[in-house]
Amino acid sequence: MNEVKEIKGYWIKPGRKPEKHRFLPTLKNLDRDVDGQPEMLKVRLTTGKAIVIVDSMDSAMKGKDYNFTITVVPDNKKSWIDITGDALVFGRDDDDNFTDIELTDAEIKELVSYPYEV
Repeated sequence: MNEVKEIKGYWIKPGRKPEKHRFLPTLKNLDRDVDGQPEMLKVRLTTGKAIVIVDSMDSAMKGKDYNFTITVVPDNKKSWIDITGDALVFGRDDDDNFTDIELTDAEIKELVSYPYEV
C-alpha cells in the first residue's frame, strides 16, 4: 500500500489570491478542503507544467461563490471553465500522481482569470 506524502500546492478561495499551502492529499482531506466530492481538472500551462485543479463537482449546486475561470485547456485554448467554491492546485507527473508545484506570477495569471465583472 502506498503511503500518502505531503505535497506543496496552492489553495484558491473565492475573492482571494492563490495561497501556497501544504496538503496531505487523501480523498477524505480533499473532500473536506473543497467541501464536496472532488473532481480533477488536468491542465498543461504554456510553460509545459502539468497541473491538476481539484474542486467540488457540486459546488455550483451548493451555491458556492464564483472563484475564477480556467482558460488554459489542452488542445483548445478557446475553452473556458468556471470554478466555484474553493480550489486546490497541484503538480502532476506523467502517471497523473500529485506532485509539488511552484508557479510563477505569470503562470498564475495564465491559469487564473476573471473575465466577468463581479
